[in-house]
Amino acid sequence: LSVSALARFIHLYQFESRTIEAMKLLLIDDHPLFRDGLSLLIQHRLDLAEHGGAEVVEAGNLREALVALEQHPDVGLVLLDLGLADRQGLGTLTQWRELAPHLPVVVLSADDRPSTIVAAIDQGASGFIPKTVEASVMQEALHRVLSGGVYLPPLPSDAVAAEPAPVDDEGLRDEP
Repeated sequence: LSVSALARFIHLYQFESRTIEAMKLLLIDDHPLFRDGLSLLIQHRLDLAEHGGAEVVEAGNLREALVALEQHPDVGLVLLDLGLADRQGLGTLTQWRELAPHLPVVVLSADDRPSTIVAAIDQGASGFIPKTVEASVMQEALHRVLSGGVYLPPLPSDAVAAEPAPVDDEGLRDEP
């Protein structure tokens, strides 16, 4: 390898490492241990290299999330729990979409009923990741959404019609 070829390689490497910045994700969940664990998983175990890697910004509620967005206006994707301490159910997604309609959002939730999943997508979510999935499924979901697609977990074909729509924290049915 010649000196000039090595210099060109170093220059290209430096150029590439400067231009590919990590994608910023905003994780909104009211459980600090879950946020810490998921943040570590996303940043260190999932392969998001084709998207520049990932940097995770964390918030425990919607108010903190708005502050985080002011501090990090380059956030490219939001991961939102439907069950926050100050807001429950699909109303959490509705309120977030009103606050930040320009940002794609993926719902993370322990409520993995098909009717909740479909209603979240109908309300503008770019994906729905049940909290029961394995890391490989989380990676697949994030790749799909970051590539412009929508991620849905597998749904039984007849389950959506058979389940009543979920009720939000104000006792209202969240109809799709």
